[in-house]
Amino acid sequence: MLVINIKVFFLTKVIELLPDDLSKRVILSVTNKEVHSINEKLINRWASNGDDSESRIYLSADSIAKKEGINPNYFPAEFLNTLTIGGLPAHKLELRRGCPLILLRNLDTKKGLVNGTRLIVRRMFDRVLDCEVMNGFSKGSRVFIPRITCTSLSTQLPFSLQRKQFPVQLCFAMTINKAQGQSVEKVGIYLKTPVKNSLSTKFNLSNRFSHMVNCM
Repeated sequence: MLVINIKVFFLTKVIELLPDDLSKRVILSVTNKEVHSINEKLINRWASNGDDSESRIYLSADSIAKKEGINPNYFPAEFLNTLTIGGLPAHKLELRRGCPLILLRNLDTKKGLVNGTRLIVRRMFDRVLDCEVMNGFSKGSRVFIPRITCTSLSTQLPFSLQRKQFPVQLCFAMTINKAQGQSVEKVGIYLKTPVKNSLSTKFNLSNRFSHMVNCM
């Protein structure tokens, strides 16, 4: 098992990193479960460092898409809130001013707001997030991210989940698949789950990552 020292990689105080530093480093892992775990640990560390920056918790509104033969009364909102599905934002989204995000939906291709765009939270409101783009041709521009209704395409459920939430997730870490096409200088690798194929088949190493974090 290859596990990075998260504290070393993102420094003792994550809040000391400048936007350019956040845009140049990321932790890669195999599964969404591992990525969510890392992101949760780092946002909690951010809070435990005594940072007094603005923070907010956003909860989604979940429902079931209308479908013949499915009675929505069988699936209460409390149950739907517990579901974590790849490609959908989480029911509970805890954000802090300055934390990194990744966009989960195509919102505006002309502005570079596509699936995989990395962002930094600048301000938070009830219905929109004021963010700064960290990568792509719109890097450095300020954009507003609205709440939208996202529908799951999972075939493992007898229904389609509709979740109204900001289409983002924390991005201290991301999956290796999600990292394809991304350009970063400092990469941490968290391989708790074995990888069948070599990492070089997942993303291009020709850009030469300038720093690999301590591993153990």
